[in-house]
Order: sequence, then C-alpha cells, then structure tokens
Amino acid sequence: MTIRMLAIITAVSLLAACSTKMPPSFGEQLASKSAATEAIAKKWQAADATREKGARLIADGNKDLAKAQKNMNKANANIQKGQEMVTASEVAMREAEDAMRAVRAAPIEIPTTPMTIQPTSAE
Repeated sequence: MTIRMLAIITAVSLLAACSTKMPPSFGEQLASKSAATEAIAKKWQAADATREKGARLIADGNKDLAKAQKNMNKANANIQKGQEMVTASEVAMREAEDAMRAVRAAPIEIPTTPMTIQPTSAE
C-alpha cells in the first residue's frame, strides 16, 4: 500500500507542478510593455491633435470676435447717425408745419374791383 500511496502522491505532485503558471518570460514582458506603450502613445497623439484643433478654434474665434467688434462699432455709428438724421428731419418737418399754419392764418384777400375783359382784335 505504501507504494501505491507513493505513486498517488507523486502523480498529484506532478500534476500540481504542471498546472502552476510560470512567470512571463522577458520577451513576453517586453511585448506587454510595448503594447501598453503603444496605447499610451496613441492616446497622447489623439490628445495632441485635439489640442491643436482647439488652438486653431481659439485663434479663429478671436478673429471672428475682432470682426464682430468692428461691425458692432460700425453699426453703433450708423445708429447714431440715423438718430441724428431722424431728429433733424423731425425738426424740419415741425418747422414746415408751423410755416404752413402761418400761411393758412393769413389768407389772401380777394380784390373788390371787377375785372374787365379787354376785347381782342379779330383782324
């Protein structure tokens, strides 16, 4: 029975030894690090491309803002000039209305002498 027991223990020990995982080899470790490094590099490159696009958007936005400011200044100047023109025109219209009232207040007198018709020569 001891031989049997010894055979069973040996068989179990061999099976246990075969089933234990060996640590990764140097090459496997390098491959693993290489894959991790590649993933980090891709992430960094994507972030860098996004940063560059963001910087371009900021520059474009600043240009658009400068144009908008210029257009706003022009629009404000046009509004001010238009308001001045409207005000001056309203003053001129009131003056014309007042002048028309003055004309109506002083009617033209109708002459009292009869008009004579001059005969025309039919020669």
